[in-house]
Amino acid sequence: MPEPRTIDLHAHTTASDGDHSPTELIAHAKEVGLTAIAVTDHDTLSGLEEAIEAGKRYGDRKSTRLNSSHLVISYAVFCLKKK
Repeated sequence: MPEPRTIDLHAHTTASDGDHSPTELIAHAKEVGLTAIAVTDHDTLSGLEEAIEAGKRYGDRKSTRLNSSHLVISYAVFCLKKK
């Protein structure tokens, strides 16, 4: 049986209305055992570069995409390394 995975595909940082910086959020996600996290800040791309750098440090793969509708949402999805 495959190993279970826990992911969070909707997390905000202090770049919008979250409580943690992009680096803190990704580090915490790894600490609690998530295998993937998506940073989905509202109306800003200002946390994206920091999230990408943190993803390089804590992750082993990343996919960055921008989604534009009536709101701009930045997505940075990171697959985190196992402990």
